[in-house]
Amino acid sequence: MSTTIELFWMRVKKNKIKVILPLIFLLVILPVFIHVINNSGLQPEEIAEKVRTQLHTWIMVLAGWWSACVFGDFFDQSGNELIYLVNKKKDIIINHVLAAVIYSVVVSLLFVVYSHMTELDYGTLVNLLAEGVFIDGVAIMLSFALQGIGPALMISVAYSFLTNVLDTMGQFKIISVSPRTAYDYKLAAIATAIGIILSAIGVKLSQDKREYY
Repeated sequence: MSTTIELFWMRVKKNKIKVILPLIFLLVILPVFIHVINNSGLQPEEIAEKVRTQLHTWIMVLAGWWSACVFGDFFDQSGNELIYLVNKKKDIIINHVLAAVIYSVVVSLLFVVYSHMTELDYGTLVNLLAEGVFIDGVAIMLSFALQGIGPALMISVAYSFLTNVLDTMGQFKIISVSPRTAYDYKLAAIATAIGIILSAIGVKLSQDKREYY
């Protein structure tokens, strides 16, 4: 397992620019958005709602980024069949779980900061983490299905934006994992379960490719 973790950190270092981009957004740009909303002159309830919308949009959009970047070497270079042969099922799972857990920890810590800027409840955090698991699963499954992180991330981002727009319009909520209320734990559980299933499909696709080689 230590070797797998070492390979994970090696991939993170190799893709450090891609890894840093979500951090810049979460640490710098999103707080600016929240600051602007807080000083917009709206009522506290309206401010909290607008901040939650921003969090649900951007944290979900970025959720699959790190996992997809970690597996970029599987698709983006010649001789990648050797990477499939070297990485066994447990290596794929550990790398995926590490990326998802680190992102979830970062989001949780930043949520504490955001909640000091705006009145937010921790039910929102539960929903955000569930959405993250879902989008992470979508990104991994599509990466191995389409053999590329670009199309996978584009589809994941498009879904995140589309569902937020449709939620605002009250349309097609059946395809959305965004919560109806701050404490929509049922939907959070469903989103988490579907995300785990999609991740498992992605792992299975990676092993199918490994056996092919």
